[in-house]
Amino acid sequence: MSSHRYPSEDDIRMVGCAIAHDEQIVDAINSEINGIMAQLEQVRLRKVKYQENIRQCRSLITLARRMPPEVLADIFELCAESGWTLAPLVASHVCLAWRKAAESPRVWSRIYIDYGLGNPLAKTKLWLSKAQQSPLHITLDVPSNALSMEEVLSALSEQSTQWKSVTIRTHDTIQLNHILSQMRHSFPRLRRLDCVTHWDTPTGDLVDFSAVHNAPSLRQLDIKQPNLPRWSIPFQLTNLHLFLSPAIFPNPVLASRWASMLANLLGLKHLTLEVSVDSGYHYELDTMQVVELPQLESLAFTIFPELLGVFDNMRAPALRTLLLRCSPGDEHVSAGPPLRRFLESSTHIELLELHDVDLPREELVLCFTSLPRLEELRLHDSDISDEELRLLFGPAGLCPNLVRLDVRWCVYLTGSALVQLVRSRARVEGTGKSGPVPQQSKELEEVAAINCLQVKEQDVFDLAEYTTCRLMLRAAARDDFCRNRRCCFNERYRQRMRLRHNITFHERDPVLARIIL
Repeated sequence: MSSHRYPSEDDIRMVGCAIAHDEQIVDAINSEINGIMAQLEQVRLRKVKYQENIRQCRSLITLARRMPPEVLADIFELCAESGWTLAPLVASHVCLAWRKAAESPRVWSRIYIDYGLGNPLAKTKLWLSKAQQSPLHITLDVPSNALSMEEVLSALSEQSTQWKSVTIRTHDTIQLNHILSQMRHSFPRLRRLDCVTHWDTPTGDLVDFSAVHNAPSLRQLDIKQPNLPRWSIPFQLTNLHLFLSPAIFPNPVLASRWASMLANLLGLKHLTLEVSVDSGYHYELDTMQVVELPQLESLAFTIFPELLGVFDNMRAPALRTLLLRCSPGDEHVSAGPPLRRFLESSTHIELLELHDVDLPREELVLCFTSLPRLEELRLHDSDISDEELRLLFGPAGLCPNLVRLDVRWCVYLTGSALVQLVRSRARVEGTGKSGPVPQQSKELEEVAAINCLQVKEQDVFDLAEYTTCRLMLRAAARDDFCRNRRCCFNERYRQRMRLRHNITFHERDPVLARIIL
């Protein structure tokens, strides 16, 4: 047949026969395919059956099934501790093994009561019945429109001997005082009390902490409120954490109120003061009273420069750690005089951190003179220059016990000065006639230089000849204030340095091994 002419009748019959023949063959092929597909489906179903058997068998030997109930209970307790208050209730509905693990009383030991949701009394009774004799960690969240709280407080007070820690979040100090007034039972195991109030009167209400007389083991108090707390009774606290939140009626922080608060905390060992960025407080020196805290070991202030006057009303002769972090404020306010006067009475300090503190260079020199036992110095955005650093040079330099130096954003400090400092304190063996060089100052074990403009890469290698040189944040997350602020992440710089100098298998080179990238 040809496509170059019109088909004849014979051509049409011939084509029709060819089509019919091929259609029969196609039908036969389709039947064959259907048969093969049916066999494939049967094979697939067999595969699914065995896969399901494998899944079921594996589920019998999973880590969750093999995990001891006490470990599961630990996990459930951590979940509740992290803030998932319904963790024990949800875990008990997963499977029989989890239900048995969730029956552990300590899983139910963290009781969170929100007076604005559900039936707080029923939840309290359920959690108490499950917790049995376990130490209780109680959180009370009381909104401004909360109804009667007496029934819940009464149920909790029946187990007062089991209270280990209590957190009270209220709208104002009136509610807080009402709750504290109900705490008239004995709390022999209570170790920590957290109080949070969101609103305060213009002068700040006096919080009635007389109930803590019934808590002889109370050692830690965390307070978050707009104004400084006021109390008229002595505390046996060792840890106090104050957070001043923004106030509707902003008031100055009075020196008299600060001093009267500290006067009842003579056994304090750790004091932390934080001020909200938008609080707008300033310090008013209305008294020259100075309170001495003879047992205070660590002091951490995150405040405005306008509040640095708090140092003039306190002394801490046994202080070991001072962390001073300033938020942006009045650039004309200097931390020098009050900080220097405070340091002159705290000569046992071993760790000093000055974060964004406007300290004149001459005051910095006087601070060095007052710190003979200083072991670690951290300076962030400091005006320290080579001239001040030279006071630390050599065996007879200031701060002879200094072994760790951390400088960040110090634009006036050069890398060559850091190298000279480390080299001057390094142990140098004498030769021949001269004999060993007398050593008084300790060697620097670590120098950190982050985002310092005049510290070059060659300076880093020179430092590593003598000591460990760290170019990144400290490994301990809680210990490094810049980790949350994200102001000292320099990954790009460190990555470029690694690539430029092929710092990969640095353990083979003792110098490169001392560079922490």
